[in-house]
Amino acid sequence: MLMYEPDGNAKRDSGSMLSVLANTERWISDTLGQHKSARPNPHSRKEISYVCENTDDPIMTVANIFRQVKEARELGESHVDTEAEAVDENGPDYVPDTLRQTQVMVIPWCDNFQSFQNFEMTYQAINTARRAARDYVTDLSCEKFERMTNGNGIEGDWSVSVSLASLHPDYGLESKEECLSQNDGQDMEVDMKLEEYQKKRLLARQSPYPTLALEIKAMPPTNFEVGPTSPIEGSSSDPDQSPAMDGLNQLEAMYCKSSVTCEIEDYDSIGSVFGIEDVPVDNSIIYANGAKKWLVQNDPLFDPDSSSFVTSDADEVDAAYEDVFTAIATYEKVNLSSQSIYIMMPHFLTQSATSLEKFSWEVFNILQKLELKKLYTVSIFHPENVVPERRCSVPTVVFQSYEDVLRP
Repeated sequence: MLMYEPDGNAKRDSGSMLSVLANTERWISDTLGQHKSARPNPHSRKEISYVCENTDDPIMTVANIFRQVKEARELGESHVDTEAEAVDENGPDYVPDTLRQTQVMVIPWCDNFQSFQNFEMTYQAINTARRAARDYVTDLSCEKFERMTNGNGIEGDWSVSVSLASLHPDYGLESKEECLSQNDGQDMEVDMKLEEYQKKRLLARQSPYPTLALEIKAMPPTNFEVGPTSPIEGSSSDPDQSPAMDGLNQLEAMYCKSSVTCEIEDYDSIGSVFGIEDVPVDNSIIYANGAKKWLVQNDPLFDPDSSSFVTSDADEVDAAYEDVFTAIATYEKVNLSSQSIYIMMPHFLTQSATSLEKFSWEVFNILQKLELKKLYTVSIFHPENVVPERRCSVPTVVFQSYEDVLRP
């Protein structure tokens, strides 16, 4: 079987993908086996799985990176659910297991990532976006906060984390600016041991292909049993005598709710009196259809010939990034001179226009690192936007590309 083209580039079929994965696995085994304390089987410490990314589109590659992060998080959460059920069935004597797994994502055919600087800048932008997501006011975080204020919070939450690390054939290759800055300090004394250590460290990250390593860790809480807490000295245990704290909790719960949704408890009592049965309706579809009509009528940049609408059901940040970049990559293949993509997300950041604006900035930052040969903008519509003209009932991210070309 011919694994490579005459010019030396690997072919993108099932055989070449197996060859890419085999080369990567062999390189990891050899690298781990070189350590003095290595066991006969270097993979015995934890499980390692391999994925080969077969696309050459940088935008779709970024979408698939976020998809891998999402699936890794879901794997950790699935482990948490399984172990939590085991604790409930077997009692507090059961010792839950900690999940540790490594997933290796190999990206051999994306030309944009053959340059170490481009690959590293994109990787850093993705990590920056993931760190910024900790401050977002997501719908799930608001629901969790509301449960805690109502006394239904979960004591001792599990810790589920997904970390990323980059590997590249040219890892550590310095840019021209970095070389010039180092040349200025050539007169400094060189530590030979430190220099040797740095060389070995670089060799350990110079993989055969551009690669990302995902480390999944799901750790149980330190203490499952939370005993009764004693009241603070000088305070009263009577809840009626602490109106300030109750008022504060009510205010926090009130301001955590969205301004576009209104829950009226009297409707349930009216229905029970008159025998009216509620019919389940997917409100997100209704909101999305209404938002689409509003955008068509109120967005001055809307063009029926070059505009597309996409609805995402994502409620987690990594899933939202995946949907946004997948939509951009899909419609960019149409090769229109200019186009607008409206990505409506009825379940994502509905209660914080500031969080959605930060999210759009991170999308724009990642696209900048990909060095697209088009002019483009990323903007938002949100029900709580400070600009009245951009208050749409559904949070919407708009990607607009223009006819002007940045580079020949």
